[in-house]
Amino acid sequence: MVTLPQLNEYSKMETESFEKLSSIFSHYRKIIESPTTDFADKIRQERHHAWLRAAFATLKGDEGAEAVCQFWSQQSEDIIKKVWDFCGLCDEPLSLLAFGKLGSRELNLSSDIDIVFVKDSSKESLELSKKIKDFVKILSEVRPTGFAYRVDMNLRPGGDASPLVPNDESFVNFYTVYGEAWHRLSFIRLRPLWGPEKMNESIVAFCNTMSFPKRLDYSVIDEIKSLRTRLYKLHNTGQGPLDIKFHAGGIRDIELYIQSLQVIYGGHKRHLQQSSITQAIEFLFKENVLKKQDYEFFIQFYWKLRDIENHIQCYQDHHSYALTDEIGKCFAQPLNQKLLLEEFAESDRIVSDFFVTTSKPPKGASQRDFSESGQKVIDEIRNLKGYSLKKADVEKQKDDLLEKFVSYLDAIDIDSDLALSGFRDFIFSIKSKSSIFYLLNRHDSLLEHIAWLFSFSPYIGNVLSRRPELLDSFVIGAVDIDSSQDTEVLLQSLADYKLLGQFISIGHFLKNQNIEAFCTNLTDNADFICKKLIEHYSKTFSATPLEVLCLGKWSGRELGVHSDLDFVFLSPKAPNANDIKAARRFINALTTPSKAGILYNIDMRLNPNESAGPLLLEEAQLVEFLKEKAEPWQKQAYLRSRRLSDGSFFFPSVFDFLRLYDRDLASLKEIGQKLLRASSDDSLDIKYGPGGIVQSEFAMQIEVLRTGKRPKTCETSSLHSALGWPAEVLQNYFFLRRFEQLFHICLGSSSTKVAANHSALGRLAKALREPEPFAHLRSVLKSQSELLKSLDATN
Repeated sequence: MVTLPQLNEYSKMETESFEKLSSIFSHYRKIIESPTTDFADKIRQERHHAWLRAAFATLKGDEGAEAVCQFWSQQSEDIIKKVWDFCGLCDEPLSLLAFGKLGSRELNLSSDIDIVFVKDSSKESLELSKKIKDFVKILSEVRPTGFAYRVDMNLRPGGDASPLVPNDESFVNFYTVYGEAWHRLSFIRLRPLWGPEKMNESIVAFCNTMSFPKRLDYSVIDEIKSLRTRLYKLHNTGQGPLDIKFHAGGIRDIELYIQSLQVIYGGHKRHLQQSSITQAIEFLFKENVLKKQDYEFFIQFYWKLRDIENHIQCYQDHHSYALTDEIGKCFAQPLNQKLLLEEFAESDRIVSDFFVTTSKPPKGASQRDFSESGQKVIDEIRNLKGYSLKKADVEKQKDDLLEKFVSYLDAIDIDSDLALSGFRDFIFSIKSKSSIFYLLNRHDSLLEHIAWLFSFSPYIGNVLSRRPELLDSFVIGAVDIDSSQDTEVLLQSLADYKLLGQFISIGHFLKNQNIEAFCTNLTDNADFICKKLIEHYSKTFSATPLEVLCLGKWSGRELGVHSDLDFVFLSPKAPNANDIKAARRFINALTTPSKAGILYNIDMRLNPNESAGPLLLEEAQLVEFLKEKAEPWQKQAYLRSRRLSDGSFFFPSVFDFLRLYDRDLASLKEIGQKLLRASSDDSLDIKYGPGGIVQSEFAMQIEVLRTGKRPKTCETSSLHSALGWPAEVLQNYFFLRRFEQLFHICLGSSSTKVAANHSALGRLAKALREPEPFAHLRSVLKSQSELLKSLDATN
């Protein structure tokens, strides 16, 4: 509750100085001090008393504008409630909805109050109409004692030409059919004051759905841009004093800008569903929608303008926004006019840049030479008609989008026909929704990302066609995940998180070819997903949080796009029934198919007691097993082991038990030979062929355990570093991983066999920048095989 000084707390000198500025102050003081028994006059006296407190605080300058507006809003709401009760409306099946600055508790000193009445459609009241008219009259009638509030009820369905009191059904039906962008903005600050609780909750839920759609919808920008232009032309004639509300970059511009961002992002970022402009700006910054410098600027400048607005309205309690020279003299600290105009210009620049809905595409991009099939696809996209009331706008957005997409294909130069075919299927799948056209036109980096993916991977193109909502998550940079969610909702959210992670990581990988960063990103995604599942099932079953011991590529943060998760469960003590339930549900969650596919294939064959099923091992038991019973291949496997919970490496604590001796090497060499697959002139195996990924990893792991040279981490590069082997070994290995992952992305499968005439080799040649990728792969495999033999690691 905000408080301001009482009138008698100001000195006589201060009061006299205020009254010299405007006759309204002494006029209101006389009204306050005049005895009356009339209820409407008492309401005015109370209103004028609160208004004077707010006005004096404004002029003295000790209180910020936000505090003054909050105080004035609180006082006004209390006064309106007294009138509501006096008229008997508290006994009626009627809601009073506050909009605008009354709804957000940010009333300026001479603001209208925007309200809408809504009655319960299931109940009738014969006296309701009379009570409402009395209510409005008491508040707004101009008397010798003045008025209390100007009442604006034009936000009701249909405006001032419609019935004064709609019922709840007609309210919802009207805005469902006729709701426009400015309605969506107005609903942001809707706040039920009084009325039936369930009806109020229902109205708020409906309005939130209207204001904060689940899908990002940038089409609102064009509509608000048009509204902004109309307001500017109406209120800015170029003559007279500065209008701080409607001048470019002024109060209305800032509110339109902030509320538009709330509409666009609020469906995904619930913190943005705020009626307060201050809280909205703060959360837009926290959610990385507003840059820090813009956040700091708007927090300061908006409330500076609101302070000027209050000063203007102190002058005669008029609904005015004109900053005259005379009013400029009322400030405790003189206004810096030059700085003020510079701030208006900066605000206008930021807001105007936002309302530019699309960057300009290169002219004639879609007129360039394409193959016959490519040109046919372009024509099909051009001729596809969208479903919208504003077809001309949608067609322009689609044409601009096509122009830009084609320009990216020219720069990427991998497979334009494949990209265009995937893009057409994507456009068809979204049924030419204008919101997605606006989204892609506004985010060039996203469109370029899609162009890369569609140029290389039909698999990713199909995923996007089935799940276009992933584009929203890409722009926002996150999927809303809460481990306390319903299990089904959580699993779908995690599946979306994985797809989003792949979508982002693959796009970057295609551009930068950084295999280590790519695998690390995929591993981070797997870690996050599994931790969320563990948190969820531990709470669900009141179980001890599971400890997952990551093995293989998962432990080394080297997961590929189709990698399994190798792991075992660990427990600090003997597990109970709830712990085992949580473990089983964890496995089911990872492997049960959903509309996005399964989360991960898993491999638990390294569990020492595999035949017993999803057993939670006591850590002491595992250590004892590795010390006394483990076969050489099991020791090799546990060299790469990492705890999921904190990322710490497990292998250092058991490294001495994992050492291999001459008697162990024969069996491992035999296993290694069985894993190898012979190559031929027209077919190579990236993973299992001589010199391939498996033999490279096998060789390094065996040599580390044979020599006892401790690596710092589980990563292959760390093993290589510990051994001090030639750099070429690691370079070859990373090339093979890079080739493998590009091949998998290209095919959408985990195949490791590459035929000399494979259809994907053309795309791989451009991605790898190798004119003969098959020949180069053969050369690398041969070189790696010879290097490993010379190091005598597996022979």
